[in-house]
Amino acid sequence: MASAARILLVEDDRDSLDAWTEALRHAGYWVTGATSFDDARRALHATPDLLITDVRLGAYNGLQLVIRGRALNPHLMVIVMTGYPDASLRQEAERFGAVHLEKPVDLTRLLRLIEAMLHGTGPTMRR
Repeated sequence: MASAARILLVEDDRDSLDAWTEALRHAGYWVTGATSFDDARRALHATPDLLITDVRLGAYNGLQLVIRGRALNPHLMVIVMTGYPDASLRQEAERFGAVHLEKPVDLTRLLRLIEAMLHGTGPTMRR
C-alpha cells in the first residue's frame, strides 16, 4: 500500500479525472482533483507532495501550474501528461523539472513512477 502522500491531479476531462482520482485513492493516496487551471492554482496552496497535470487546460497549460507550484513549494514533484506528442514540450517540461508522460498512460506504470518519485528511488526531477 502506498504512503498517504498528497497528490493534486489536474485534468480538464471530468471522466478521466474521476477515473484517475479513484485509481490513485484506491492505491492509498490523498487526491485532490481539479478540472481547471484556476481550481488547481487554488489547490496548490494546500501544498501537495506531487502535482500531476495535463498540459492543455483551456487558455492555460500545466507548465504554468508547475511554475506557480514551485513558487509555493520548491520541492514539489511534478508529472506532466499530454495526449499531444511534442519533443519541444517534453524538453520544456524537463527544463521545469517535470517528468513528461504521453497519454494514454498505463496505470501500473504511473503508480510505479509515483512510488519511485515519492521514495527517492526514481526520477524526482526536482529543481
